[in-house]
Amino acid sequence: YNAQVNIDAVSSLFNKIGQGILVTHSQSGGPGWRTAIINNNVKAIASFEPGGDFVFPEGAAPDTIKLFGRTIVPPRVPMADFMKLAKIPIIIYYGDNIPEQHSANPGQEQWRVFLSVAKQFRDAVNSRGGDVTLIHLPEIGIKGNT
Repeated sequence: YNAQVNIDAVSSLFNKIGQGILVTHSQSGGPGWRTAIINNNVKAIASFEPGGDFVFPEGAAPDTIKLFGRTIVPPRVPMADFMKLAKIPIIIYYGDNIPEQHSANPGQEQWRVFLSVAKQFRDAVNSRGGDVTLIHLPEIGIKGNT
């Protein structure tokens, strides 16, 4: 898998169609953040259950995360690039079936970690004047959707 191929392809699409809202799901979440950084035609992002590749500014990224023998290192970008995300509205949705505490089930634990990193991403963007809304559907009473 080469994320840069997807980033370049989606950026090319936005160059062709002009301004729009980028919708991402799961693994395409990470390339979505980077597409918005390089292409000013991305005017908002709606991301559904993005994976763990949230970008953070250099010097302000969360710690490395160990996940069942895997090491997740949140990608770091220059502050000037990160600030581009603070200039567009972003909404992130997560469904249910994500445990609140550590789980021995690798799939559930992965999504618990991803949701935790998503909250840190939201806070990192919003603390720099951005507009990220994170909605965890069970927290607003919607269940049975994952």
